[in-house]
Amino acid sequence: MDTCWFEKGRDKLVLYLHGGSYCEPPVVQHWQFCDRVARESGASVVFPLYKMAPEYTFETAFAY
Repeated sequence: MDTCWFEKGRDKLVLYLHGGSYCEPPVVQHWQFCDRVARESGASVVFPLYKMAPEYTFETAFAY
């Protein structure tokens, strides 16, 4: 699965799962939010870019 990291390598970690019901890709506000969380919290933020419906089903996630 593709992932995006903000401030990778810090001692704290936040896992961010964007909204969109697995049907809509992340929007600019999701990226801005992750950047801000990383800067203001001192944590790394990992942002998985999971596959979207309808092209992919829940079974796709289990392949990883």
